[in-house]
Amino acid sequence: MGKFRPSAEQLGGGLGDQFTLVAGAGQFGLAERIPLIQGDGASLSLLAGSLEGVQSPTQTVSDLFYADLQLQAGACYRLSAEHIERAFYMVSGEVEVVGQPGRFGADRLVVLRPDSEVVLRAVGPTRLLLLGGEPLEGRRHIYWNFVSSRPERILQAAEDWRARRFPDVPGDDEFIPLPADSQVRWRFKA
Repeated sequence: MGKFRPSAEQLGGGLGDQFTLVAGAGQFGLAERIPLIQGDGASLSLLAGSLEGVQSPTQTVSDLFYADLQLQAGACYRLSAEHIERAFYMVSGEVEVVGQPGRFGADRLVVLRPDSEVVLRAVGPTRLLLLGGEPLEGRRHIYWNFVSSRPERILQAAEDWRARRFPDVPGDDEFIPLPADSQVRWRFKA
């Protein structure tokens, strides 16, 4: 394992219904303790959760993983079926899923089939984000950066954001307002 080099990704993980009223909390200053696993042209930083027997220091309340994977040209990475739901987001470069037709390039989110090992092969220098975990129970609703199983919680979160009741991120003094349609207008289906 080596040293993790932080970058600008942000991920909000899903919470089960038993945690829907838990206050959100950012975790800062963990970069020095993020596991970095290197070998065979691959470099994986485990940002959150557990993967392949390695545990990140980032606290989570569900069984998940989130990793930054960099591959040299021709390098492969085997992603086990350890977690039911798995996906990868292509940051740069191109990968193939061994045994499947086609390639995936930058700005693509690829959702993988459950219960099967997947081998990713880099066509050239490649960077991608691996993420996944166990399925959440029930339906989720999404508005901007807010996700909940309860529509009224999203409405409250939007109001709290407008009123600036969320804690600031250390070292970041920029406030990003809700999108232009900041009056949350949509209907939820049961």
